Amino acid sequence: MENYSIVTTVYNNEQEIVIFLDNICSQSYLPEEIIIVDGGSSDRTIEYVNQYSSGSSILIKLFSGKRLNISEGLNMAIRNAGCGVVGITTPGNLFPPDFFETLMKRMAEESLDVAYSAIEGGINTPFSKKYADTLLGNSKMSKIASNHGALVRKTVFEEIGYFYEGFVYAGEDTEFFSLVRERNYKAACISDTKLWWEVPANWKEYIKQIRNYAIADLQILDNKTIFIRISKRIAAVAFPVIILMAGISIDSKLGIITVLAYIASAFMMYINYRIRSKDFFIVLAKKMLPSYYYLKNIKYTKLEYKVHRM
Repeated sequence: MENYSIVTTVYNNEQEIVIFLDNICSQSYLPEEIIIVDGGSSDRTIEYVNQYSSGSSILIKLFSGKRLNISEGLNMAIRNAGCGVVGITTPGNLFPPDFFETLMKRMAEESLDVAYSAIEGGINTPFSKKYADTLLGNSKMSKIASNHGALVRKTVFEEIGYFYEGFVYAGEDTEFFSLVRERNYKAACISDTKLWWEVPANWKEYIKQIRNYAIADLQILDNKTIFIRISKRIAAVAFPVIILMAGISIDSKLGIITVLAYIASAFMMYINYRIRSKDFFIVLAKKMLPSYYYLKNIKYTKLEYKVHRM
């Protein structure tokens, strides 16, 4: 099999970095090198990386200095990778011991440009378990890869143009790997393995994630699509009120019965989610909150913030 490089970015990851490096250095098929780009950490992240690299049998390259966003850091790491295949990773992910061996074998057998796996949630709190059960399920397969653990041929980055560096918070992997799919590169989600992602531990972290993803949507999607999404969400909220007013204008009993039926339908949906061990309110937040953040951050629909590749 080919050699591969592991690339990642860090920013104040002193709690996770040693665990992450231990996990990578325990793989059954080891990377040729690990390239870490620090985005301006103020904690002990750099110190821990330097300590670890001094005793590691794997070459660890650390680039640090000015403040960088995720895209800028990953692009710097990928450009400095010496192998033709790079593994895109993030601290906070954990991989089974044969993860990269499994993906590398499938890349070779199927001549893949991109290989990635299903994602399961790392369970640390009662909320994170609800999040994982509700949104990730059991080894949920994805149509596109992410930066949580994907092997990508370096030529793909060179041809597409690397990760777009103008994102405010998130979205770089969604935009890039959507292009991979649109341009018909050979990519596959490998069902023989999976990785663990440290999902939000509480409502505060989850709502912050929704906000960041919503702002990424504003930068990636065209404004017509954003308008349609907002309109659908507003219509869903306003529907019971409209029905009530319309019903009352025709017949007060009809209006009240219609609204009660709507509430009953929502309650049945809630029961259905509970039966399937899914959290109704986590799903509701995912469906409804983005529109609030779309409107609150409407400035990001301006052309200057939109993703534009040369």
